[in-house]
Amino acid sequence: AAVVVGQWTDFSVDATGKFTLTERCAIRVLHRKAAEPYLTAAGHENNDTKVTSIETWTIDPSGHVTQSGKQDLIITSAYADFILFADDRVKLIQPPGVTDGSLIGYEVVSQGRIPINGEDFQLEKEIPVRQGELHLSVPTGSMRWFANHPDRMQVIEQSEHSATIRISDRPGIPDEPSAPPISSLALQVVLNYDPQGASAIKSWDD
Repeated sequence: AAVVVGQWTDFSVDATGKFTLTERCAIRVLHRKAAEPYLTAAGHENNDTKVTSIETWTIDPSGHVTQSGKQDLIITSAYADFILFADDRVKLIQPPGVTDGSLIGYEVVSQGRIPINGEDFQLEKEIPVRQGELHLSVPTGSMRWFANHPDRMQVIEQSEHSATIRISDRPGIPDEPSAPPISSLALQVVLNYDPQGASAIKSWDD
């Protein structure tokens, strides 16, 4: 249906615990109708997190560029049937002008407070990923990160306050009957950040 030719995720936390998450992705569309579930740019927000920017671009096979506008933005409830999560919303854009052979690009920027249970990043998808990078950065405190499938990635850089993780040529994860959730099958990196430093968890088992 489609191939992720590049994805770049940057997550940084300042000294007050406020984070900025920037997600960029480029997807080559091989079959427009089959690719539709994988082309939506989405940002999640609630009372603690806000999507500050969301944009998409479509380059058709002739080279014409179509950029999304305010009219393409959709805001909907993330969990309409669950009153406990009534403050959770999703901002969505379906890139306009997509045809077979198009190249889709999107950028989503979010800001907020890192949740007490940390943050997780899914690096593999239902469609193949040609290349991807995750960059984590904190100025102070304790940063711990863990991966559920560490054999599928490269750690390019690692220090007390930052890490860069790279993936290459990862196959898509097929949708199969009675399969475990994709959160178990796909490579995920979980980040725990404690501004105070003392109570950060120290292992995947913890």
